[in-house]
Order: sequence, then structure tokens, then C-alpha cells
Amino acid sequence: MTQQWRRQQNGRVKTLQRRFCVRRFDRSSAESEAMESRLQLIAASCSAIPK
Repeated sequence: MTQQWRRQQNGRVKTLQRRFCVRRFDRSSAESEAMESRLQLIAASCSAIPK
């Protein structure tokens, strides 16, 4: 159960990052930097969940 949920979380983060990479080109650098740090936080919190 936990592993399945973890896989869904990882997939969600990858989708977010992919969407962000497409979107970052038409935003100001300050805004995209804030988004990037937020995504890194999300990725870090997901990887911190024990298997």
C-alpha cells in the first residue's frame, strides 16, 4: 500500500517538474527560481518518506 502511494507521489513530482520545465521559459527568472525551489522542496519531502 505504502509503496504504491509512494510511486504515485513520485510520478506526480515528475509530471510537475516536466510541466514546470515547459513553463519556465515564458516567466521572469525570479518567479521561476521561486517555483524551482518549491519543487525541490516537494521532491525532497517525497524522497524523505520511508519505503
